[in-house]
Amino acid sequence: MSKVILSFLGTGNYTPTQYWLDGKPYPDLSTPYIQEALLKRYEEEGWVLKVLMTKEAEERHKEALAERVKYEAVRIPAGHTEGELWQIFNAIVDSIPEGAELIMDISHGFRSQPILALAAVQFLQVVKGVRVRRILYGFYEPTKPKGNFFDLTGFLDLMEWTQATHDLLEHGEGLRLRKLLREIHSHSYQVEGPKAKKLTSVGEALDNVEDALDLLRSGRGAVLSSKAFKAPGSRLRGRSPTAPLYAPGSPAREDTRKVPVPSRKGPLQPRRHKGSRGDAPPSPSDQAICPSHHLGTGAPRNPRLRAAKLGPPRGTWGS
Repeated sequence: MSKVILSFLGTGNYTPTQYWLDGKPYPDLSTPYIQEALLKRYEEEGWVLKVLMTKEAEERHKEALAERVKYEAVRIPAGHTEGELWQIFNAIVDSIPEGAELIMDISHGFRSQPILALAAVQFLQVVKGVRVRRILYGFYEPTKPKGNFFDLTGFLDLMEWTQATHDLLEHGEGLRLRKLLREIHSHSYQVEGPKAKKLTSVGEALDNVEDALDLLRSGRGAVLSSKAFKAPGSRLRGRSPTAPLYAPGSPAREDTRKVPVPSRKGPLQPRRHKGSRGDAPPSPSDQAICPSHHLGTGAPRNPRLRAAKLGPPRGTWGS
């Protein structure tokens, strides 16, 4: 598996210094090039260095950097037009092999280059299966004796959590969110040992949510609902499973906060969930009609999760 450090190099006058990373200064002697500090940190682990540079940067720093470290130069345009921005994006993508591990250094990224790098990193994760180990930014102040690396990888993780949450809310798909939770739980277990149980209840609740949504998607939801019409003691016994459960003039069925239950004196009327003023707990037959009602205490807070764009079980909610 390839291990690549990808870094930008500009045209500035870089002051020699040492950079602290993971509690140690790199390199042993001061250097004007942050790329040298990075390679000294990871060279023993088999990482190689690739440097993105414009024609102007090559003329100014290519030979001087080559005297200090072994690297591969990747030519990019200045990025003055939209077409050149796409050329930079493609250069980043093409320089990383499929399935590689990547450390992205944006210390000398100029103008829009760090944004392009972030977009390319996400693209590489999905299209080429690249594993992003770190996104680093080297910071140096002339008034201080040494520079520091800031680890920005957490912001990429935040984007993954955002997309995973979007998948759950919009599509009822919790696979990616469960994966992220397990990764955090595994890390917590390694640090805290058997006491790391903070995420257990969250993971179990997420499993229950997705199981219930899967039930509604499948034909089993309709089968379980039809059994409610035949169960002894059920208030729905004797009614047709294909008959509309909402009475004429009742609120639209898209309002999933309301669960239909039969009335002894007339047509079916919607009853609100437990927790609303003057409501009663749902019966077992209600549970069979609308399992999603029992994903937690009361209806889900987010209306998009309530609807989940799944539609009613066939043969239960009518046409």
